[in-house]
Amino acid sequence: MKIPVLQFRIDGGECEGALTELEAESPQELVKIKSQMAPAAVAIRSDDLHALRQLRDVTIDRGRKHRAKQLSKLLLGCSKIPLIDGGFTSAGQCMRSIRTLLGNASRMRDRNVYVIGLTQKLFDEIGKQTDVAAPIPVSVTPTISSRTPAQQRPADGDNAVFARTLLDLLHSAKVPSELETRYVGRSAQAQLVRALIMHAAASGDPVLITGDTGTGKEVVAKCIHEQSWRKSSPFTPVNCGAIPSGLLEPMLFGHQKIFTGADRVRAGLWRDTQEGTIFLDEIGDLEPRHQVKILRALQEKKVLMLGSSVETDVSARVVVATNRDLFSLVQAGLFREDLYYRLRGFMIRTPTLRECPEDIPLIAAALWKRVTKDETAALPEEILQEMQHHRWPGNSRDLNSVLSALHSLFGKGNLRVEQLRAVMALQGRAAPQTAGTGTAAVDMHRAECLRHLKRVDEVIQAGRVAARALLEEKLVNRPAELAFRDRLAELDSLCRHPLLFQSEVTFSVVHRLQGKLAYFHSLLPGGTKAAARYWKRDVVEDLKLATSTIFQEVGRLMNP
Repeated sequence: MKIPVLQFRIDGGECEGALTELEAESPQELVKIKSQMAPAAVAIRSDDLHALRQLRDVTIDRGRKHRAKQLSKLLLGCSKIPLIDGGFTSAGQCMRSIRTLLGNASRMRDRNVYVIGLTQKLFDEIGKQTDVAAPIPVSVTPTISSRTPAQQRPADGDNAVFARTLLDLLHSAKVPSELETRYVGRSAQAQLVRALIMHAAASGDPVLITGDTGTGKEVVAKCIHEQSWRKSSPFTPVNCGAIPSGLLEPMLFGHQKIFTGADRVRAGLWRDTQEGTIFLDEIGDLEPRHQVKILRALQEKKVLMLGSSVETDVSARVVVATNRDLFSLVQAGLFREDLYYRLRGFMIRTPTLRECPEDIPLIAAALWKRVTKDETAALPEEILQEMQHHRWPGNSRDLNSVLSALHSLFGKGNLRVEQLRAVMALQGRAAPQTAGTGTAAVDMHRAECLRHLKRVDEVIQAGRVAARALLEEKLVNRPAELAFRDRLAELDSLCRHPLLFQSEVTFSVVHRLQGKLAYFHSLLPGGTKAAARYWKRDVVEDLKLATSTIFQEVGRLMNP
């Protein structure tokens, strides 16, 4: 059975359409389009979608598009050819969405065919426009990147690809120039951090910043504060790991002198911050009793002073950071699950220098100006290149230590690479490292797979918690729906790297779950009743299977 279709593709920077026919019962027809035209969009009548849905070997059903969802978020990154009922109401809206989809697909090098169902009326209207054969301009949404196309090639590894994927999915606010000088880097990961800073600044939700030591977590927290409307109010940093356990609560929440024997009443840092931002660093070091108090303060926006029986309202924005794996701490029972998911609603991960070697010269140049206290000071190119080949386990903090020693020993002028090597040798640092082969390369890939699977498991569990909050309500809870949508976008991005699942079976199980979660999300506009039925009937077992499969895969990776 042949069905009429509209094919759209990018040619010379323009989106061109053609009216043709497709053999609905032949998967080879779709595969042929994919091999010859990809990326391409194929618009068909919604009534004809059921025929293509039967071709399960080559297609994946993405359900019905939610009016607030972009086609790019739903269709890009699929291993099979995605099918979706577009739900469009106007030709202009439909064509704008297709242009954006193909523009994003070309930029992300996603070579696939995207099948979109339209009403009969809309299909006929767009078909008449297509017959005119007038090219439709492609409007590619600009990203915040200032890098050239050659620099944007996926050369930074899977983390860079993941960062670029999220960048394309985000509706990124314009990044001011001062932020680019505060959080330095041209890599995709650095660009993503700056984009997330702007999103976090526009939100009032708690923010969780994760990353290794020396990756600039406090810098990110300060930038969020400075880019928000709270910038005229205090920014209060609190190192939870450095304050004695008995003093943390009175320092944060305040105390009455009658109760504590102190010379006067103290309001506490949380109240002193007023409308500003309180930054709780090393949140993973909190004792359980303190975790309870912070969770209550976040939920109720009230604090209770030691020695008082009356709670006081607080309005400070909360940003937290840790270099520990909070998800593992939750699984080990050392960190409260409810507090973790309360904090994880908006998460920013700061990358290591190991992941972004191209950022090392920029960061080193910025640190050198601070070390020398001279805005015109510059490091020779040979020194910057040498730094790219060294390991920096302490990241920017480590880099700053070497630059301070270099300045102390040799000043800031006429520097040579031999002097840098002398400083490195004095500090007992290893020689520059190059990429390994053989066993080392296998071990590195295994470690990447372990990190990736841990992130996948974490996102699935976070999605489960968000879904549970949705299913407990008769009407759709908007904050819970947004949280679930964000987890779905994260899982979608993670599924774009099938090699990091280690085995095809594990990837297939997670990818199938991702499709079902997307369909569950598409049911929410109609209310939670139908969505709850679908969750119980079709999602629960796949959720359990995905969790157990990941657990088994992690076990095989850790015990090869």
